Amino acid sequence: MPQPPDIPRRYSSLMPGRIQERLEVIQKRKTSAMSALSACSDVSDFLGQKIEELKQGVEYHSEYLQGLAEALRSGQITHDEFHPINLSTLKKRRKVTEELVAAKRQRKFIEEDLQEEGGLQGQVENLQNAYIETMTARVKSATAAQSKSHFDQDRFRKDVEKHYDAVRYQGGQKEAWCCLTGWTESSDTKAAHIVPKSLQSQELSYLFGVGEAVLSDARNGLILHKKIEEALDSGLIAIVPVSEALETPTRWKLLLTDDSKAKDHALGFSGTGFVLWKHLDGRELKFRGNRRPARRFLYFRYIMTYLICQQLGRSLEWTKKADTKGHMWPTPGPYLRESMLKMLASKVSHQFLPKELVETTTFKSHPGSPKQDDEETLGEALSLSMSVRLVNPKVKRKHARNANGNRSSSDDESA
Repeated sequence: MPQPPDIPRRYSSLMPGRIQERLEVIQKRKTSAMSALSACSDVSDFLGQKIEELKQGVEYHSEYLQGLAEALRSGQITHDEFHPINLSTLKKRRKVTEELVAAKRQRKFIEEDLQEEGGLQGQVENLQNAYIETMTARVKSATAAQSKSHFDQDRFRKDVEKHYDAVRYQGGQKEAWCCLTGWTESSDTKAAHIVPKSLQSQELSYLFGVGEAVLSDARNGLILHKKIEEALDSGLIAIVPVSEALETPTRWKLLLTDDSKAKDHALGFSGTGFVLWKHLDGRELKFRGNRRPARRFLYFRYIMTYLICQQLGRSLEWTKKADTKGHMWPTPGPYLRESMLKMLASKVSHQFLPKELVETTTFKSHPGSPKQDDEETLGEALSLSMSVRLVNPKVKRKHARNANGNRSSSDDESA
């Protein structure tokens, strides 16, 4: 993460007096913002101060670049002196700017993730460390997304594997940790996208209340056996919080949404016999550390599964297995924009979502979330995308292959 400006003062001393004064003022503001961070015990306040610090950093480097240019024009420095320090300052400004943009556009996500990490309140050092970790990944993902014309599934898988410590080698054979079946031959697993990568769009960002929803975030992934990933994609299963345990990190379990499939083979033969879907129904997901997928992404997938079941006329009795104290989704939070979510429900399944499913898990507005005048158009666009790519998995998978230039990869079709 960017550090306080460390530009040689011998160059600033050659700049016009007004710019030297301006640099001093900006540096004092930046120092003040950094000092205020040490007094923050609230995640929201911490992010606000961090963004202010980054703003002052960008402004400082911009002012310094202007001062260098004026010092060159006045003959205070030579071209040979100018070019290396100018290039160095440009690189520093770009690095700070990338972090500032990511922090502002994804502030809501960052705040949720820091809260979900647990044990951070009142511990500034922990907040700083967690912030650095999450921002390093976000800046890298956002930068990569801007430079690529297609989704880098191989990179995504590596990030998800690293996030969950989900890889080992046994006798030269790569194995992956499926959070429902344990260590599995890597080729039999996929890096599943909780929110399908094909939905990355302006509409989705508005629904989540952020300027940019980067779906290459490892928290949007799970390593799953390929048969379980297919079931998640088709809406045969859902992943929900363990209702009786809302501690951090969150515990999750699998629910079968179609009881008529309970006696169907899920994974084939194992050491004790064939694994049926009834054997997995209610099974808790096991992780190798404290890292978990983001609640917002799993809530979105739950909503999509609910809408798929509605559209296909399936029974919704399975939702009662996740119900706790009158709430169909046990972990409350401002995950999705209420008005947009209700619109999507009416357009995708032509029905309404029950009040208990949305009353504690949505927001009407959120600090830092983008405003949108034409919500109707966004709703139409996103609902069309969901109808085609979620409710009809075969069409969605074909779209994903075409979007990736028909690349062949073990994870290419994981949407």
